[in-house]
Amino acid sequence: MDYSIDQVSLKSILEARNRIRNNIYRTPLLLSKTLSEKFGLEIYLKLECWQICGCFKVRGALNLVPWRMVYWEP
Repeated sequence: MDYSIDQVSLKSILEARNRIRNNIYRTPLLLSKTLSEKFGLEIYLKLECWQICGCFKVRGALNLVPWRMVYWEP
């Protein structure tokens, strides 16, 4: 499977969410007053740094590993 942007669908997003849902925290969106004032619109920050591992890449990794175990051909 090619992960090009043309193949992203609501179905694939929901499938990915179901694959990783038990292994991640639902992190909050917080309004950044400083950035909002600077740019004149509401800017929210997604705090993925609050994940157990402290990084945002955990979502992609947890989604890719099960897929690779099923579909990967060495």
